[in-house]
Amino acid sequence: MPRSALKPLLVGVLALLLLLSAPLGVAALPSWLSRGPAQQQPIPSQGPSGRLQELAPPGAVQQLKHQLAGRHPQLTLVSPADDNVVKSDAVELVLDVQDWPVSLDPDLGIGPHVAVQVDDLPLIRLDQLTNGKLRLKLDDLTPGSHRFSAWAAYPWGEAVTAPGGAIQGRLHLWQRLNATQPASDAPWVVPVPPANEENQQPLMLDWLIWNAPLQNLRDGDGRWRIRISVDGDSFLTDHQEAIWLKGTGSNGTTLQLELLDGQGEPLQPVFNNRLIRLEAGRRDRPVWLKARLSEDELERLSGTPRQERIDPEPSLQRSPAEEEQNDDQEAQEQAQQADVASEPVVATAEEPTTEPDLATVDDSIEEAVDNDDDPTPPMDPAPAPQQLEPDPAPVRQPEPLLRPESSLGGSARELLNPDGRLKQP
Repeated sequence: MPRSALKPLLVGVLALLLLLSAPLGVAALPSWLSRGPAQQQPIPSQGPSGRLQELAPPGAVQQLKHQLAGRHPQLTLVSPADDNVVKSDAVELVLDVQDWPVSLDPDLGIGPHVAVQVDDLPLIRLDQLTNGKLRLKLDDLTPGSHRFSAWAAYPWGEAVTAPGGAIQGRLHLWQRLNATQPASDAPWVVPVPPANEENQQPLMLDWLIWNAPLQNLRDGDGRWRIRISVDGDSFLTDHQEAIWLKGTGSNGTTLQLELLDGQGEPLQPVFNNRLIRLEAGRRDRPVWLKARLSEDELERLSGTPRQERIDPEPSLQRSPAEEEQNDDQEAQEQAQQADVASEPVVATAEEPTTEPDLATVDDSIEEAVDNDDDPTPPMDPAPAPQQLEPDPAPVRQPEPLLRPESSLGGSARELLNPDGRLKQP
């Protein structure tokens, strides 16, 4: 075949290849041919099971939360500045605390307080403020880089999750030491044990996750999980809320918290795999585990200021009705004393309590007739001094006067009053 005839044939073959290869460049390959990793669904969260049972918080805890619901704690780092290098062997951590009634009751225990965690050192709880400032001297840190976190805590130890209620930061003694702390934007977990750090039933479990990405905004959006193990029994959760558990017994217990990604793989286990030990619970249970608090306990444990109360002596304590009755009696006594002082005292003879003898009445009448000519009137007896009693005596109805039943006539009848008394000259 001549070469001139091959050229049109080659041109046609090349054009056909170009047409066929153009859609192949943008066509998606089947999933089973794709070399990239397939999209995986996050592992589902699983609540406690087996011998672990999730319960509602105790009644006292619910009362205290309601009492403190109006509080919005705000923590601010004053010194040292975040990520600052401190040229000293010791450093004083100063925090400004607002709208949180930090307190300690001598009988009921710690109230609302602030907890501070430095690296993996034991948790520090602070219950005293000075002019709204909290000061903590750290003199046992090694040279190098350290991380710390602080949060407002309820009396039973649970962290306040409201915005501004917790802070985190870095500090460096003498100089920075790279690769010893998580990156500034990397997630890391902090266990939050109960305030008494004992295994009491029910047991509170809580935690803080710093720089945790948002999740569960839509289906299949899980980016992290917390795996909690209590003496080997594990479960998964995907939220940052305290959990109350029953079934761990009253002996000492070991708690492990692990921060995982959405598929259950560990995230930087050096900083996100924490183990804590709780000692056996004592017989004296904390007051916040009660079913209900009294009003006095609620005020004292919540840090609410109490007004000074002066209780009267038991012997002087009277009800309002008794006090009103006593005031009325005193007013009556004062009125009676004023009447007695303003009116003349008239002495009255005592009324006979028995029926008079007729012979006695006749003799009295004759004696009165005989003494009628005596110009000197009889003198009234001197009145006896009247004594006022502290309490008014009950009023007695006067007894009816007894009249003589004899039949007197003549001048003797004229000497008597209609009530049977002798007429006075």
